Amino acid sequence: MSGRLSRIGLLVGLLSLGAGLPHGPAPAPAAPSDCGDPTAEIPDFALLDMNPNSPTYGQEYTQDGFLGRVLVVYWATAT
Repeated sequence: MSGRLSRIGLLVGLLSLGAGLPHGPAPAPAAPSDCGDPTAEIPDFALLDMNPNSPTYGQEYTQDGFLGRVLVVYWATAT
């Protein structure tokens, strides 16, 4: 009997958690206010895979290796 009560308690708990969730489709995300210059070209670069556990260890990657595919580049700086 105790196991059955535990399962019922778990079910009631899960249902009460779900009651607070929004219903229906999520609202469309707002467009970012500043995404930089989308027409700017990124500089040529080469990155070396330095992970010894990677199957491509030692392989160099350039932006030309991603032609025809989506490439997202994020250059971060810290001061």
